[in-house]
Amino acid sequence: MLEVLLGNKPGIPPPSIWERLEDNTFYVDPSFAIAGAQGKVYFDKGNLFNVYDIATKLVSTTLKKRRPGTLAYPYGTLLSDPSGTKLYATGAAAPPYQPERLGSYTTYIVSSDTWSASIGGIYSTAATYFGSGVVAGIVGGLLIVVGGFLQDGTASLRTYLSDAVTDKGALTTTDRSNNPWNADFTPSCGAVLGGYFYVLSAYAGRFMRTTDGITWSSLTVPPKIGGGCKCVVYNNKIYFYGGYFGQTIHVYNPATNSWSTLQPGGPGNVSGLVIWGSKLYVFYATQVWTAELNPEPA
Repeated sequence: MLEVLLGNKPGIPPPSIWERLEDNTFYVDPSFAIAGAQGKVYFDKGNLFNVYDIATKLVSTTLKKRRPGTLAYPYGTLLSDPSGTKLYATGAAAPPYQPERLGSYTTYIVSSDTWSASIGGIYSTAATYFGSGVVAGIVGGLLIVVGGFLQDGTASLRTYLSDAVTDKGALTTTDRSNNPWNADFTPSCGAVLGGYFYVLSAYAGRFMRTTDGITWSSLTVPPKIGGGCKCVVYNNKIYFYGGYFGQTIHVYNPATNSWSTLQPGGPGNVSGLVIWGSKLYVFYATQVWTAELNPEPA
């Protein structure tokens, strides 16, 4: 099947779509939040904030840190606005729970290398600690944040909204009583495509989408749910890699609500996933891999 999709004759192995680049000069562990913007890849851990230039393959560690000092704020989510000029850091806190980080997010302006103060209007309660298990996306100027945990360690089933332009928002009414996700929900990854925010949860065994963070619709789940995976959008499809998906790229096509796979390769584990041009960039530990997505399955 793979040979047909890639246009090779039966019995002739297709050329590898994978290439391993030179190793990074710093270690990228899974607790980093990672986002791509304007040909660069940003790595955020609170007390660490580095950038990788895709063209030069060079790493800079001179950017302003989100938080001064030596305390890390790991396992958050970092995403870029559609223009690539502003980054959003959601989640990310560290025990003992930091009051200024509870129920807040910060923004980074790429052009001026500056971080905003914590913005708390998005959440109406200080009882929520957004750490690991948080995904976020921007749909129609609306920042949607899903997941996280309460201070007692139980999963938060609430969805939070904010105006991505003015950075003001409020807690939605989505809670345990009317949330479409079940009690085991922890989001694995999320992506925005065609006016929808898509969220995959390996633990809940669900794949859903929303336009407003309140009303959700169920979609076909992949044959193998990929906890610990990352995902990116390319050519009107969503590409999932890593975690329980292993070394195989799983591709979701919203037009047909169906799944396909691409040639295995790369490190399997993944700390961050970025698309630039027609190449998928996979970051794990000190490794940097690329997978050429053009041509791709129809």
